[in-house]
Amino acid sequence: MRRAGALPSSFTAAFVEDVLSVSGRAAGELVLSLAAAELIEADDGDPGYWRLTTRGLAVANATAAKPVKRLTAERALHEFLARIQAINADARYSHRVLRVVVFGSYLGDGPTVNDVDVALEYGPRLEDAEAQKAHERERIRLASAGGRRFSNITQQIFWPLQEVVYALKARSRIISLHDLREHRSLLAAQPYRIVLEAPGAPPWTLAQRPVRLELRLVEELIGR
Repeated sequence: MRRAGALPSSFTAAFVEDVLSVSGRAAGELVLSLAAAELIEADDGDPGYWRLTTRGLAVANATAAKPVKRLTAERALHEFLARIQAINADARYSHRVLRVVVFGSYLGDGPTVNDVDVALEYGPRLEDAEAQKAHERERIRLASAGGRRFSNITQQIFWPLQEVVYALKARSRIISLHDLREHRSLLAAQPYRIVLEAPGAPPWTLAQRPVRLELRLVEELIGR
């Protein structure tokens, strides 16, 4: 699931079934196995929904990448922030980056770092909800017209945000992207640094509850 990049912080077994293209039974067994390993836990107040635990987030963040020199990592972060500024200024994208938080080995003082862990908070491009949904539908239409094929409805729904993630990542081996909604609890237990806050970013708090995509919003997004 992590490989899909932009995913809701809270999910069901049915969501796992759709994303991984497995049977309902296999998805249910996988969810139970992850829960038994304390990698996910039941989402309080949302029966049937699951979310990553602090341990699960730590496992998701683990990397086997070869360490790079600090100067190389600093250059990669500088280029990454420049891409954010460009995307935020580009009205073609339906989402923009509101906040950038750096954590992990980059904040140490060693001569090398494993990678640059960056947690991002995204926001809609437009304030008007109907206009935003229309913008997202247009991005999906353009992607389909350009030859992109979605293997399931979930990939299609999340494409407007996923294309922003792809553009930001730019195939960088050094930059490791994370969704800030999922990492607030993890950040509360370690050093972090806010390196960018865009105009209109909500007040910063580590206590904010993770956000999940409601089914009715999914239906509105795809025009059903």
